[in-house]
Amino acid sequence: MSDSPSQQSLMFADLVGSTHMYETQGDAEALRIVTAVVEKLESLVQAQSGRVVKTIGDEVMATFPSATAAALAATAMMREMEHGLPGISVPLKLRIGFHHGPVLQAEDGDVFGDTVNTAARLVKLAKPGQIMTSSAAVEQFTQFFKDATRNLESFALKGKQDEFAVFELLWSEPENATILAGRNTVASMMASLTAGGRLQLSYPNGAFTLDSARPTARFGRSPDSDVVVDDPRASRQHAKIELRRDKFVLVDESSNGTFVRFDERGEILLRREEVVLQGNGCIAFGCSTRDAEGSVVVKFELA
Repeated sequence: MSDSPSQQSLMFADLVGSTHMYETQGDAEALRIVTAVVEKLESLVQAQSGRVVKTIGDEVMATFPSATAAALAATAMMREMEHGLPGISVPLKLRIGFHHGPVLQAEDGDVFGDTVNTAARLVKLAKPGQIMTSSAAVEQFTQFFKDATRNLESFALKGKQDEFAVFELLWSEPENATILAGRNTVASMMASLTAGGRLQLSYPNGAFTLDSARPTARFGRSPDSDVVVDDPRASRQHAKIELRRDKFVLVDESSNGTFVRFDERGEILLRREEVVLQGNGCIAFGCSTRDAEGSVVVKFELA
């Protein structure tokens, strides 16, 4: 056992309905599906510098160096299940819970402590398709993720003397989601807009359209980018836009972040995060859209 605990975010991600899947799909097919899901979750943990502590049947237990890394992994997990995995036709749902705090690590890599117990209780509170977290994690979030949380009521958690404040991390726009007035959240910015099938992009040296025939565009200093951003603040592979079903998703892959301004709806900063592009606006790479003189600003408009 380590002599002193380290501050980490501890997550449990649980595949919902696997018992029913074994009954309806048969043992071999259900095992194939569960294995594919667990492997995908493990890869998404690793993509955010996390570590898989162990897998228990259809559940993955993982640690992350920060709450934001855990949030990025959790939202990516939910989106992957929503989009579906190759070769799997049954719907997939997760419930996720994570907490940030001191964690003790044993020599074999297992982890212990109140943070682990709290995360285990949070995942049990989550409904299918829901991410539950704590105030300790929310306090560590970047502003983007702080704005994407909503404070639920306090719950009495087993082992806790006082009621425990629980937060939901919003990763999609369900029809019954409550939009919190007066906050510059992604939810409130996007609620009244609908994605289209074509995205028109224009920049100082040209223009092109993304659609089903051309579903992806890459931006950065690399000369093989679709739009080359000759600015030292930009990364070689800075960002990309990809068509996912009927939505165009902007994904930041950079060091300095990608800034997105939705016309009349304010600007947000993505740091290793992603957002659905809706309506019209502009994108800057490594600097604010308001401080992009001499750099490339890409305007977008859904058609």
